[in-house]
Amino acid sequence: QLRELTMLNGAGYADLPEAIRKDFGRFSLSMICISSESHDDVKFDIFERLNKGSAKLKEHEIRNCVYRGTLNKITKEVASGERFRKIFHFPDKQVARMEDSGFLVACLCLLANNGVMKGSTKDAINKYMEKNRNMPEEDVKKITSQFMTCADTVFTLFGEYSFRKCHSGKSASFGWEPKLNTALALSMIYAVSQFPRHQITIHAEAIRERIIDLMILDADFISSMASQTTSEKNILMRIVKIRDVIQSCISDQGPRLFSYADKVKLFTVDPTCKLCDQRITHIDDSQVDHIVRWVDGGTTDISNGQLAHRICNAMKG
Repeated sequence: QLRELTMLNGAGYADLPEAIRKDFGRFSLSMICISSESHDDVKFDIFERLNKGSAKLKEHEIRNCVYRGTLNKITKEVASGERFRKIFHFPDKQVARMEDSGFLVACLCLLANNGVMKGSTKDAINKYMEKNRNMPEEDVKKITSQFMTCADTVFTLFGEYSFRKCHSGKSASFGWEPKLNTALALSMIYAVSQFPRHQITIHAEAIRERIIDLMILDADFISSMASQTTSEKNILMRIVKIRDVIQSCISDQGPRLFSYADKVKLFTVDPTCKLCDQRITHIDDSQVDHIVRWVDGGTTDISNGQLAHRICNAMKG
């Protein structure tokens, strides 16, 4: 236990007892000098080391110190804008730790690298910021505008649940997580960037339904959200699955899909799964099933539709 030497308060070196002066003489003080020419990797590493013994800085708080420039400045401005806050609604606590602008830069990094995060996510983002820190202002505004267009597209699909993960087993277990899921958001932003916005908008109902299916029915997709969520492999796998869903809906929506309006009508009349006879507690946990199967000539008309849990409908095949 350390002993407090209050009697030495205000004393200068010459006033110290000889034994304490000798202790000072034997003590070595290590110093690391960082100059403006020091490599940015060294600066980042030192900031991390300094913060491991106290209130540790978040990764993007460190980047804010190390990678000053137009990219850092404008991404912070965009993240503080009303449009960004409406779509992503980061909690004040995360905003205070710069997690909102850090998320934005991570998305820009993924978009710039064609959907691939080589190596660790942290290193990929650091390299991106180091390379582009002094990007011309008009170019930064262009790429952040493209990002916001992608975000608006996802908001068209999911509204307040944009970039949130949903889960379901049956009835009461269905729900949307309140917190933004970074891994899901990265994959979704890049996937929608591959399509003109109007194509997604006109097929929004079908695309939304199919992406929800991925989150609650696709075993590989679910697994990628459980561990190593931002690994290169898992990000790419989610991008491909979301992209393929969008492509299939755009290419051939066909008469097979019931409209969301049909589902609302059936849910309002009786929110009971007609396959398991259990109550469906959330409309997003339901699908409209063909009573006479579509492949057997059944029509996609509400008179031939019945409400079912997504999972029950999937098990029916």
